[in-house]
Amino acid sequence: MEDPYSFDWMALWPLIAVASGRNDIARAIDHARALLVEHQHPLPEKLTAATQKAIESWQGNQSQIARTDLERAIQTAIGFGQL
Repeated sequence: MEDPYSFDWMALWPLIAVASGRNDIARAIDHARALLVEHQHPLPEKLTAATQKAIESWQGNQSQIARTDLERAIQTAIGFGQL
């Protein structure tokens, strides 16, 4: 989102889940990257690590691993009540 609202995660996690459900991993990863920008409220450490792992797998051209990592991040977000 354009303005520096620090709680974009409230909108981004549902967008990530929908994109992932549609098998649009590229879009889901783009949304996941937006979770980790400087002005955002920090995620719990475990959730940050899971999200970062999915992003890194995608950047490494490991699309199937990225999809699995993204699903783990989504499940972790659910566990933290962020989705």
